[in-house]
Amino acid sequence: MYMFRFELKTLQLLPDELDESTYGLEVKNAKNGKYQAEDFFIFLDILGSGRTGVVFRAIFKPDNKELAVKFISHFRKYRANVMRELSVLKMTRKCRFLVQYHSHFRVGNNLYIVTELYEGGSLQALLDPLLALPPLLTRVFMKEVCTALFFLHHYRLVHRDLNPSNIVITTTGHLRVADFSLTRMIEEPMGEILTNCGHPAYKAPELYLDRPCTCGIDWWSVGILLYRFVTGVCPFETDKLTRGFQSVTKLNVKYPSWAFDDPGTLDLCQRLLVKEPRHRLGSGNKDVIKKLWQILSPSDTMGKGSARSKRLRSTSLMPHVFSKYLFGDPTGSFVQ
Repeated sequence: MYMFRFELKTLQLLPDELDESTYGLEVKNAKNGKYQAEDFFIFLDILGSGRTGVVFRAIFKPDNKELAVKFISHFRKYRANVMRELSVLKMTRKCRFLVQYHSHFRVGNNLYIVTELYEGGSLQALLDPLLALPPLLTRVFMKEVCTALFFLHHYRLVHRDLNPSNIVITTTGHLRVADFSLTRMIEEPMGEILTNCGHPAYKAPELYLDRPCTCGIDWWSVGILLYRFVTGVCPFETDKLTRGFQSVTKLNVKYPSWAFDDPGTLDLCQRLLVKEPRHRLGSGNKDVIKKLWQILSPSDTMGKGSARSKRLRSTSLMPHVFSKYLFGDPTGSFVQ
């Protein structure tokens, strides 16, 4: 905790200008004695864009490794968000289910944040065909997302924008939680934050109601993710602001029996999608880890024998990268 506060404090300073000390290398042909990002990276294509910048696929010249480089033009406009994102990224090496930090540097008014590249694409791309995931893959994905949140919440960090677009997939089929630009720190163990943000389909009711929030907003997003994994759709219609407000704050979640034929899955989803944050699983509940692992353990009925598993076993829509993991032991061969 104290280490994080120290890193947060030091990152309030202006990021270092790119020079030979950044990567321990000297470029002979640096123009006017100043280095450019192109001296160390070969930029290939655009992977995506967000609120503050554009993410490129790039080759790091010293070792020819492909990395993801986030380019933020005139970063001082977003300085507070960028500094918070960097402070979290510098901690990610302690948790393998978070996007891994590589480096960062500044060139004039532009900032570059370099992270590991994950060729599996985003979780959103996997779910876009309205595809319900097989039970064992659902279990593994849930454990990995929850592990990432346990790590962040241990340091009193609330992600605040957990949704499939901000989760990437490795070439071996594992998840990494990404995009910490909206992550905030709660100063006290039971402290609250007030800012309204997040993807409409994954926002908790208290965000729609402009009420103080805790780590519970992340667990609501996990509940929406689980519902999406099981059914292929989100439980609420949020395509319009007014419709989203009415749906999320007032309507009850419907759990179709064809999807929630496993009692453990149903129980977990119902505990996570509780509108009152004080009663939601993960909101101030010291037993959250024990409860989640009990429900997600391989011994439950969320496995090969369920009717949903048998239906999904014959699907031909799943990407090849997952083919050898779908119905194996999620605690064994699937884990790196």
